[in-house]
Amino acid sequence: MLTRLVFRIAVLFMAIFIFASASEGGANEPINSRNVNAGPSEYKIPYRSDEYIEPTFTNFEFILWRYGGYDLEDEQHILRFIALNDCKLFKRYMNYDLEWARIKQRYKDFLKENHEMFPGRIRVRIPIGLKRFDEEASSFTLSEDTQFDNVRLLPVKRFDSGQQPTCELHSNYLESYSQYLLNDVAVSLKYPLTLKELPVPKAEARKYIEYVQRHNNYNKDVEGRVAYTFYDIDIFDYIRKTESGGHLFYGEVVNVEIYANEDKSFLLYKVNPRDQIDTTANRNSIIGIKDDGDETEGSKDKK
Repeated sequence: MLTRLVFRIAVLFMAIFIFASASEGGANEPINSRNVNAGPSEYKIPYRSDEYIEPTFTNFEFILWRYGGYDLEDEQHILRFIALNDCKLFKRYMNYDLEWARIKQRYKDFLKENHEMFPGRIRVRIPIGLKRFDEEASSFTLSEDTQFDNVRLLPVKRFDSGQQPTCELHSNYLESYSQYLLNDVAVSLKYPLTLKELPVPKAEARKYIEYVQRHNNYNKDVEGRVAYTFYDIDIFDYIRKTESGGHLFYGEVVNVEIYANEDKSFLLYKVNPRDQIDTTANRNSIIGIKDDGDETEGSKDKK
């Protein structure tokens, strides 16, 4: 009997010791949390720096960090990155001071070491409207509201639907900060952009017209038959924050592809703008480019 009692007491003390050890370790790392000492591979950076990415709310955050749109010494900017990168972690530990201080420092260290590897290229999708096919010229004329005529400032975010952040934050945290909405983003282009006509071989034009009729491929936001232009843009630098709270970058359109559909299965035309520098010869063609000696806003310091 005594032996059994001693055994039970020993088991009880052992259980208490194990529980106390687990509790002591847990004080440093809250249960069900992301490891606040995580290495770079555990952070949610989904792209390589050489990929062309969609101009979404979150993607532009990476680009802004890469080119100096944010400041490592500004705590609000660090908070913003944590909120957008891991909303659950942000909400769970924002008010737990000891853990939160470690989390902020880890993210700051990560940004300092890795921001130059963040994405620096975007692929912009812009719908265009095509009028009737000109058989003699073998081309479609774009509707006036979707033409580009010597455009140097390309607003890229307004053509993107993902304009809202994924983390809904509230005002009951200890620090005061904004809701982290990203205002309009534009790219000041190295060369002006012109898009008025779309040259298409007659056989392909017939296929496109038939495709539109079969799929009722019209868009209420554009006049005429709809097509989709994809611009690949290399970002070179961050210029400044605009008066409206938006951001202005400096970059260049390096590739243009125009498709009959959004899933990019029916290519109508493709061109590398760098191959068409002569504006006179290409004034109304797919892309007319001219380096006329005028300095793009903010570009004097970029060259």
